[in-house]
Amino acid sequence: MRLTLAVLLYIFMAFSAFGKGNLSTLIADKGLSHALRDLQAIPKPSANEHFAIAGLIFLHSIEKSMQQAYDMGLNLENTDLPILALPIPHNPDPSNFSPDIIDNIFRRVQTDMDQARHNLKFINPSDTVSVPIDLADIWFDIDQNGQRSDSEDILPLLERSMGWNATSRLKDQAGNAKRDWSVTVVFDLADTAWLHAYTHFLSAFSDFLLAFSTTGPITEVMTAAVQSQQLLSLRQVDRFQIDKFIPIIDILAVFLLTFEQTPDPELTRSTQQHLLQMVAHNRIFWAR
Repeated sequence: MRLTLAVLLYIFMAFSAFGKGNLSTLIADKGLSHALRDLQAIPKPSANEHFAIAGLIFLHSIEKSMQQAYDMGLNLENTDLPILALPIPHNPDPSNFSPDIIDNIFRRVQTDMDQARHNLKFINPSDTVSVPIDLADIWFDIDQNGQRSDSEDILPLLERSMGWNATSRLKDQAGNAKRDWSVTVVFDLADTAWLHAYTHFLSAFSDFLLAFSTTGPITEVMTAAVQSQQLLSLRQVDRFQIDKFIPIIDILAVFLLTFEQTPDPELTRSTQQHLLQMVAHNRIFWAR
């Protein structure tokens, strides 16, 4: 989970088309999807705006993945897998679990990363990029109710993963929320290469996972789990909830069955190409 959150930290601090204020406030008040729609409506985006759009697409892709996981009660926080390892609040009434959830999540991530890179290609080496944002304004609308809650803020996630004591600074001695500090960082042209690299990182992981596909293994484990319940004369289970119903041994079984399959060679080659591009763009980042 540390790697995923480190990526989020960097990007959260790295984009704003309008300077600290308008976009940051819009995200705080309305959320990522609303801010992204506003930016995409700009007729001729500047270099800053293209960078902001790419960053928002990246973040909104993660938000959509967390929303889908929340909807079905999927919690893989202890797996340390990109995106999937982000903590998901408990859903008291999840939808029926579908075994293709992980494949569906990463198919969408593939598309989103392509769109993010499409915006980054409009930024030229001669452009000036200056993108500040207040980290405390960022949140994921995980339950899709349009209302911000403590479990949807980025700062507690960073505190858990990096040992920060950031959230305590946002409260007074009585524990009431206040804003007496901010983290506003301005990133420049070099960071466009960094963001580009991480889109390739998530594309590589998506291609690798989809090259094997988890749908069949999850279906097999679900079937075996229900049969085990029947053999043990326990109640019939109508929902596959990893955090409660399936023990850790069944999660491991899914992974073992997944990697026993023959991968799709086209997707494994694509994985390699994305990793090579990730390295290339990181070298550009360090050279600038």
